[in-house]
Amino acid sequence: MRKSKNKMGFLLLSFLVYLLLFTLLVTLCFNWTLTLFTTYTTRAKQNMVIINAYTAQDLFIRDLHMAPLDEQEWKKVTASEIIWSIHNRDIGWCYKNKKLIRNEGHYNKQMKKWNKKTASIAAQHINALIFTVNKQLLAGRSLIKNVTIECTIAQQGRPYTLIETTALKNRVVI
Repeated sequence: MRKSKNKMGFLLLSFLVYLLLFTLLVTLCFNWTLTLFTTYTTRAKQNMVIINAYTAQDLFIRDLHMAPLDEQEWKKVTASEIIWSIHNRDIGWCYKNKKLIRNEGHYNKQMKKWNKKTASIAAQHINALIFTVNKQLLAGRSLIKNVTIECTIAQQGRPYTLIETTALKNRVVI
């Protein structure tokens, strides 16, 4: 038998070293990619909560542009719920169970409940929400001067507060 002088190939030991290095490199790349993806997903969810809160405030302001000035046409005014009449329907906004809900239909002021209503969730994941209605006495009539909505959400462990005030007389966001 003749022995070949020209050996082509790798030793088993060098193959295992290359395999170990390749596995380590792939594992590190996978870990890095997974960390970036998790961070991106968390930030995207937090940003979506803020965007939803701003969108809900815009919808609220749009409804306020149709709200009456006369306090007699407002059926309920509390820190967590406001309801007013417009034409032959009622519009209400309420904060309940960390959600901002828009109601539309017919509200019975004496029984303090909705007879017919369509409810829509305008925003979720809200930590606190306060409606503030400022009144003004003019010529013996109580008028609604402006309405403020103050919404607080958690953003990376810190509270993030959105405040919008809308004047009803000239329908301007202050």
